[in-house]
Amino acid sequence: SLQTYYRKVVDFLIDEFMIVVSVVCFLDVFVTFFTGEIDQNTGELVPKPFFVRWILPGLLLQLLVNPYIGVVSKAVFSAAQHTYQLGPVRVLRWCIAVVVPCLYFVATLIMKGVQKAELDRSLIEYQLKQQRRRSSTFFT
Repeated sequence: SLQTYYRKVVDFLIDEFMIVVSVVCFLDVFVTFFTGEIDQNTGELVPKPFFVRWILPGLLLQLLVNPYIGVVSKAVFSAAQHTYQLGPVRVLRWCIAVVVPCLYFVATLIMKGVQKAELDRSLIEYQLKQQRRRSSTFFT
């Protein structure tokens, strides 16, 4: 009868609607976490500020669940205490005089290694092209 067909259609729509609502509610968590909040008045996505979006859930959560946070916090507080005893300006000057040149040296070493690898790769490609030319002229 018409009522049984109507009832089957309504049951089907309700079941499918519940699946759609479940998927939307599930994805809403990720949209809220990674992008921002949906404005209730306009329906637009309002992005979260940088700190709330990335630092708070990422870095701070990792620091809270890290099992070595006690060791790290002791080392940070010890370094801060030594910095205070020596004087922040003196520590800053030593960092500029020692750490910055060391980082520059390491960066140049890395860049030279990358450039050398690139040069080696281009040299190998050039040698392969030369071998192909020789082999193609040999057979002709």
